[in-house]
Amino acid sequence: MESSKIELWVPKDFAEEGKIYMLPANHRGDMYHIRAAMLLEPHHLLVYACSDKTKDLTGYLMRSVASENKMFLTEWSWEILSGSKDPIGTGYDKRKFEVISESNATTIIRGKINSEKDAKDLAEKMIIIDQTHKEEIRRYLESLCEKLFQTGTEAVLIQCRDTGTKGGIYPELDSGIDSVIQIAQYVGMVSQTLKVVLCGNTEKIDDLAGIGEYFKQIESSKWPSESNRDIEAFFLQIAFEKKYFSMVIGFRSGGLDLFTFLGVPSVSISVRQMVGENRHGEIARNKHLQRWNIQYELPRHVTTKYFGERHDLLGSPWWKFDKPKGPTRADQDRPKSPTREDKDKQSILPTGFHKFDSEIVKIGIHNAIVVLLKYPNVPTIKPVIQNRVFSNWECRPSHYSNTRREDLRDFFDGQREKEEDDFTTRKNDIENRREGKADFEKWENSMRQEWNRILNKRYH
Repeated sequence: MESSKIELWVPKDFAEEGKIYMLPANHRGDMYHIRAAMLLEPHHLLVYACSDKTKDLTGYLMRSVASENKMFLTEWSWEILSGSKDPIGTGYDKRKFEVISESNATTIIRGKINSEKDAKDLAEKMIIIDQTHKEEIRRYLESLCEKLFQTGTEAVLIQCRDTGTKGGIYPELDSGIDSVIQIAQYVGMVSQTLKVVLCGNTEKIDDLAGIGEYFKQIESSKWPSESNRDIEAFFLQIAFEKKYFSMVIGFRSGGLDLFTFLGVPSVSISVRQMVGENRHGEIARNKHLQRWNIQYELPRHVTTKYFGERHDLLGSPWWKFDKPKGPTRADQDRPKSPTREDKDKQSILPTGFHKFDSEIVKIGIHNAIVVLLKYPNVPTIKPVIQNRVFSNWECRPSHYSNTRREDLRDFFDGQREKEEDDFTTRKNDIENRREGKADFEKWENSMRQEWNRILNKRYH
């Protein structure tokens, strides 16, 4: 993906024309992609729309800038930054830059990691802490690990998130209670010795062990010169090194990407047509990064809706998705104020996985554990996906062509029935959802045609 060239107002002592990383400060989840890319390919940094609420991001990224490069942090909006008039009057020039967005950063990461050594080097560099007190912080965090983690056996860490109740714009990617319980069950099906530990959860879920909001237990203020995010990442790295967990599973997020960049085997779960899935697929397709993506088919949250000219992507109702006004998706995605009814729906937790999707997630988790953790004597469930992006297409019969049709016909008839039931249930509830009826029916018809084409020709 080529970077975009755009004219921007910058201080006169900032970089001359060339490549720069650029990010709006409210895109916190992308800070880890930007840091990883900057470590692999250093350039100058520009962060706009900064405020007191975004100090964690700016503090984290400031430490990522190489000594020979410069940074410009500003509270300006995109309209001011790229406007026709000097926003101050003096001290600034308008210069043309080749902008590296968060999407371009992901492409850089995939292209620069070409060996296991490259991946290991990135993992070692991802945490930036001053050497003068790094060992002191390590001892403190090791003690905290002993306090929070109760398990002494091999475990999978399940990442919990609840952004919808806090005003987050993508509640579809929140974990929800039912989905967490399902994921824990699927992990247990692989091996009885593999335990589950939750993290990020605000309350106990079922009878599952957990460390809760561990980041609130870390007293980062003891080291004011360090970034909170770096100390939190150091905690996770130490816990992994001490074998308190051997893998992490969670819904797509910047926090989950951090685990991947730290070298932790990680599984990212998201709905297949969600905006941004192609970009995150680039990470999973790099065989040197310990990453596996699972894509379910039907949204779990009532607010997830279609958008775009072809209405073929799912997104948040709290973004306008206007026509581009800048070089990146971030420049056109602008939040709009939700109504009272919107806010009520926004805070609803996602449901569990639908019947057909539960099969996708179960098989995906099984294969991810077997492949990434190199489990001996545990076979994968067909098929094994080489690019590590697992979706409904891998659970449909076209990918089982080498197996006798007599053995598969009943199984796939059942799978088709499950998916049709899921679509019917969702269609009956369409009035309470953000999806357009016409778009949903188009999606449903496509599903039916696919099943009829494959089953009638291959198995009946």
